Amino acid sequence: MVLDIIGVTFGDSTFLNPLIRTHQQADLRIVGLCAPLDCLFELVGVGAVLRLFPSVEDARALRQQWAGHGPTMP
Repeated sequence: MVLDIIGVTFGDSTFLNPLIRTHQQADLRIVGLCAPLDCLFELVGVGAVLRLFPSVEDARALRQQWAGHGPTMP
């Protein structure tokens, strides 16, 4: 699942909790992280846990790279 958050300008725990829960249950890839959310992600440490990509194309390319390599992806 690719989530583009390029237009998101505010986030708090009600924003982060669903992202973390989704990440735990699915292959969540987040695209478009920019200020001020990048500071929030760094402050609470989720940037090291969630999978962040610079573009939708990059996020999709990783999925295509792993297609056909079994049920798990890195």
